Amino acid sequence: MVTLRPFVVLDLSPVNDMEEQLKKYEKRISNRILKETLAITMVLCVFILTGFIAGLCYCSNLKSISVPLLTRILLINIAIICLATVVQIVLLYRTSRRAAKDIMKPLIDSLEREKAFTSYASHELRTPLAVIKGSLEVLIRKSRTEEEYRQKISDNIRVVDNMNQMVDNLLTLTRVENGKTKLSMSNLSVKDILTEACSLKSDVMLQRDLKVSLEVYPEDIHVYTDHTALLTILTNIISNAAKYCNESGYIYLRAKPYADTILIEVENSGPGIPAAETKRVFEPFYRSIDSGHQRIKGYGLGLAIVSRFAQMIHAQIQMSSSEKGPTTVQVYLQK
Repeated sequence: MVTLRPFVVLDLSPVNDMEEQLKKYEKRISNRILKETLAITMVLCVFILTGFIAGLCYCSNLKSISVPLLTRILLINIAIICLATVVQIVLLYRTSRRAAKDIMKPLIDSLEREKAFTSYASHELRTPLAVIKGSLEVLIRKSRTEEEYRQKISDNIRVVDNMNQMVDNLLTLTRVENGKTKLSMSNLSVKDILTEACSLKSDVMLQRDLKVSLEVYPEDIHVYTDHTALLTILTNIISNAAKYCNESGYIYLRAKPYADTILIEVENSGPGIPAAETKRVFEPFYRSIDSGHQRIKGYGLGLAIVSRFAQMIHAQIQMSSSEKGPTTVQVYLQK
């Protein structure tokens, strides 16, 4: 008897967290509107009372009050009330506009991210699916040798692995942005975690015959941070360096104290990217076009994940590069 397991398990916790965040955001906006409305009303009430008191004081100083003078004072008070009402309406309108913009901003940002993801992911998923479909159609047209079957199946497995990597990166990015990733701080050896990050990407380095140099001075440098976050940062940076490094090139890993931080540098040889793009590469789905990096398989998510985790552990990330290379990524960690 075969036991079937579900292929997809839905985790509704991010949705519940989002609803809680929206409720808190709605309450914060409502409280702000209430406070501003009360402040505007109190100021205008004081303004109106001041006008009335000034009118009463003026009248009390007079020996007699004629009807025309009383009418004039009454008209002035009515004008003050009307002016205060108009001012209050204008100020409340401006407050409502600001509140509406604040309320809509998260929704607009979310729609923009969803639009960018939908357009990019649909294209990136359509291409590998077309490759898999084409390979299967070729295989069923006529009988093939065992070697040909193996080759086509191996190619399709690589395509599926790339799709899985993209989905994993998207899930990681989503968990970080939804606040689902919790930090567990500990004292970490910089040399050990750099060695661990390199070992996770050793297969790529061996395939491309890359030379790796690790220099940590002094060797006993430690940093107090989250292991998973820092390992994710370093692994993605090293993976990116190995991917865009030239064949048989080099990757230099350096770590040292710098002012009140620990500086980790990852440098790779080969062509880089224009200096103007060094900040944009940390945006989700962004990939350099001018430098020809579009020819290299990827989804533009690795450095976006690096940026999000760096914010979590209060690390600073900088990149320096040029079209001729080399490219250096600097990570500044708090001691």
